[in-house]
Amino acid sequence: SKLAEVSHPPAYWEDSQLNTDFSNVLEHVPKCMDKQDNFFRKKVGVMDVSWLKHNRIMFLFSDGDDHAGSDISKGIRELNKRKIKIFSIGVGTRAGKKITIRAYNPNDPEKLVKETRETKLQMRKLNEIVVKTGGDSYAIDSAAGIGGAQSFLKNAVSANRTLTPS
Repeated sequence: SKLAEVSHPPAYWEDSQLNTDFSNVLEHVPKCMDKQDNFFRKKVGVMDVSWLKHNRIMFLFSDGDDHAGSDISKGIRELNKRKIKIFSIGVGTRAGKKITIRAYNPNDPEKLVKETRETKLQMRKLNEIVVKTGGDSYAIDSAAGIGGAQSFLKNAVSANRTLTPS
């Protein structure tokens, strides 16, 4: 239900709040998941927990607008090497919305400049990521789409569970 409340603030102070650098995200996730796995693997005896390698998935919530246009192939390789599937959830409207940002002028950091940008749901990059990692995608482009998101998330988790005998 919180996704229905997502809206844009009246102004942004810098454009990094509007950009998703997909290459950084996709390269960062495998490293973080490796750290988490290594932590639990080392703490098996200390924390009195058992260690089983589980299927790993990631949910990527984004409007899919790729301003950075960076190369995602390195991140995709690392995800595939670790068999991490990405499930993307596109959030936004296909019609888009014009928003105004107040950003620092790169030539004069003492001055702010106003820029108008359009942000809208763009599934192309999100779909590319899920195809290359074996995941799936879902779009929430209206309040009606929120109900299906819960089923999408549950199904993604259930389909990637490892059944282990106890």
